[in-house]
Amino acid sequence: MINGHKWLFIGWALVTLCCCQRPHNVDNNSSEKNLNSQNDLLPMPAVPDSLWDAEERAAFVAEHFWDELDFGQDSRSLDTAFMEQNFVNYLAVLSVTPKSVVQSAIVRLRVKAKVSPEAADLLDDVAYRYLDDPNSPMRNEELFILFARDWSADHSLPEERRARANYRLNQAMKNRVGTKGSDFAFLNRNGENTTLYRSFGDGMTLVMFYDPDCEQCTAVKEQLMLSQINDNVKMIAIDTMGDRDKWAEDKGSFPEEWTVGFATDPIEEEEIYVIRAMPTFYLFDMDGTVVMKDPPVEKVLWQLLKD
Repeated sequence: MINGHKWLFIGWALVTLCCCQRPHNVDNNSSEKNLNSQNDLLPMPAVPDSLWDAEERAAFVAEHFWDELDFGQDSRSLDTAFMEQNFVNYLAVLSVTPKSVVQSAIVRLRVKAKVSPEAADLLDDVAYRYLDDPNSPMRNEELFILFARDWSADHSLPEERRARANYRLNQAMKNRVGTKGSDFAFLNRNGENTTLYRSFGDGMTLVMFYDPDCEQCTAVKEQLMLSQINDNVKMIAIDTMGDRDKWAEDKGSFPEEWTVGFATDPIEEEEIYVIRAMPTFYLFDMDGTVVMKDPPVEKVLWQLLKD
């Protein structure tokens, strides 16, 4: 167990480590106009001496992280570089904040930002891109869900934005980490009809949803084949594209020990699993509980490679 003071120190260390991180896909036009804003960081809130418990201290910082920024008067609230940098630091704080407090901290932030519709729009845009963009290294579905809940219930937003948030919220809620994954039927390469649940192994099971015509899928498949993955991990590759002839031509390109299937349930059409890009991975434990949802292949390999 980590003692309270050390646990809180890790929180501050996370903030420091994140200060220079920004998603590679983010366009930052304003940074060229105001380079100094990249180093203009909000000060950490002064935690009252009366708060000794590590979780209480982290909760206080999360609730008061943005207190020094007047969204209605401070032009920095409209500066993309400034908002992105401080949002990254805010995410670091949220990562060590009790879950029971995170939702209220997010609501507090959005209420504070609404004094300026332009600043509120920029904040929401940054949150969307950092937490929900598949290419963002800061992507975090659990935090995105908390923002999306507030967006979908916010009647001050245009109806189309609330609908978009509600749609993405419903997608994010499907097959969440820690929940039982949805079952589906597929045809294996031996010509047998089976299901995901029947195919789980005695250890972890990695499912890769792929498209035979996808060059990225082929590259990732070859990367996995060359990697020293633990022997107790069962590998399943599922073609969801609906062209059985193409699948039949391609199924032999996988290792013999892999289970290779052609989906006979409409996985994408009915969004049994949300597939935003190919390939998409899900990692399950032996009971079918989702351990990883749509992680990058690098994270998959970090989890599954032999010691």
